[in-house]
Amino acid sequence: KGTVRKANEDRYSAYRAPSAPSDGSPSAIVSVFDGHGGSAVSEWLSEKLNGIILEEWKKADFPLEALRVACLKADNVLVQPPEGFFAAFGERGVGGSKCGSTAAVCALYEEGGVTRLCTANVGDARIVMVRGGKPVQLSVDHVPDDEAERKRIDRGNPNLRKSLVSFTEGSWRVGGVLALSRAFGDSFLEES
Repeated sequence: KGTVRKANEDRYSAYRAPSAPSDGSPSAIVSVFDGHGGSAVSEWLSEKLNGIILEEWKKADFPLEALRVACLKADNVLVQPPEGFFAAFGERGVGGSKCGSTAAVCALYEEGGVTRLCTANVGDARIVMVRGGKPVQLSVDHVPDDEAERKRIDRGNPNLRKSLVSFTEGSWRVGGVLALSRAFGDSFLEES
């Protein structure tokens, strides 16, 4: 939880197939979610993302596509307004508009009799594998420090005079607050 938060907002999930899958679907999925602004988004992801990944795996042409589509579908659910009449008076998004999470996802699957690893990340959650005693980073940090990420974010900016990314409090931040350029949730930074 660090030194400033009263509660740990991070979660994890682990899935293991009941028996060795013969159809190429994952035999295991392990994920870590770094929550911010509350634990609702990381909690939701720990409970539901594996199911979405397994659903998409059956439809995808290749494993990384399954992880990509599953993450996009999960985020779409996480930023929606709540249902019901009184929902119009509250914030949209699971846990509120400023609740979000990064993710590091690793899936093991069989292909041609060989066990393979497929990884994906959202935000600055890093995936590192040790090979021959040396660390190998398998992910790319999604941070606004990266010029390509700043340009990607500003492509959707309706205000051409002011960037959505600014150098604030010693680091690049989206909306002046978020020090990462991709995350689940955080509906206040997403288009309605």
